[in-house]
Amino acid sequence: MAHQILSDQLRRKPLELHEAETQSFGGWDMQICPDTIVLSIKHQLQVASYALRGLQNFSPTEQTLAMREIGLPTALARVDFTIDSEDNVYPYEVEERPSGLGVTRMINDQVGGDFGQSIRGHLENTFGQMPIVKRLPEHRSDDEYLFGENNVYVLERESGLLVVENRPTLVRAEPELVQDAPNIAELQSQSISTVLDKGRKDYRIATGHARVIHGADELPSKDESFVIKNMQSSKTNGVKIWATPDERKNYGLGKSNSGVATWSNIQRFAEENGQVMIERLEPGIRTLYNNHMGTTALRVVVKIFPDHTEVSDGCYMFRESFNLHGARDTITGVVLSPEKAAIYE
Repeated sequence: MAHQILSDQLRRKPLELHEAETQSFGGWDMQICPDTIVLSIKHQLQVASYALRGLQNFSPTEQTLAMREIGLPTALARVDFTIDSEDNVYPYEVEERPSGLGVTRMINDQVGGDFGQSIRGHLENTFGQMPIVKRLPEHRSDDEYLFGENNVYVLERESGLLVVENRPTLVRAEPELVQDAPNIAELQSQSISTVLDKGRKDYRIATGHARVIHGADELPSKDESFVIKNMQSSKTNGVKIWATPDERKNYGLGKSNSGVATWSNIQRFAEENGQVMIERLEPGIRTLYNNHMGTTALRVVVKIFPDHTEVSDGCYMFRESFNLHGARDTITGVVLSPEKAAIYE
């Protein structure tokens, strides 16, 4: 039988998840686990705090609607994290243009949560009306489950110019695919989050979670597990994980694992990208599912205000890998933040 799991118990023993059920969301088949993880007030406050510090150190380069109204790069963020050995939140990133909002709303509804109503209310209050979503034809997303089908449109061009509506907009397009548009500033001026700054990670240096290297000769030792990242990238592109054999064994993961790069690949990545960031590897929570070991990360949405951040609910993701992201073999479930903790400047 499914149950609630308290976040302050996650490091005491391996997390055990019950059998997931296949559910379809807009053509996607997803494995939804009935277990719910409940964040302690301590962990909620740590998530809210990191979101605020990360966004304050984001160093944006574009003038968006979010920057004008909030003074920060986004109205919504998502903090991806694990719980470390000292029972503290260890953040992987604060995603300033978060994906997965629709699915999070759908699975939150199944446990009687108010995620959708809360996030929609925040956006309407901040911008005066519900934003629309503009996405490229090839970009599949679950946004209609949060924003509504009538608020999701294709991002079109006419005579090379982007078609821009005079209303708040969430852009679903990678920077390199729209940066050449002559009227890109018009789209930025309506954006509730980043457009060309999407995926910048330099704030990790200011928050103390990363350092910069300039080539393979500055890599850590092979005897040390670490993560190497581009200064700006989307999703898991531009992110490589190096895990020592002992680290893999400790987590029950085999020698060959899809989430771990080879040493030669790590070296090539460092050389080809020039300036990159190095972070310590803090694996997800050790998790047992169907007699298989893997890791779990938590992803919690945070509402952004001019003077504070407030945690909402989210989801967790399990894979038999160190590399935790949405994939066909991902098991997901609900994360609840009962107190909706906030951090003020």
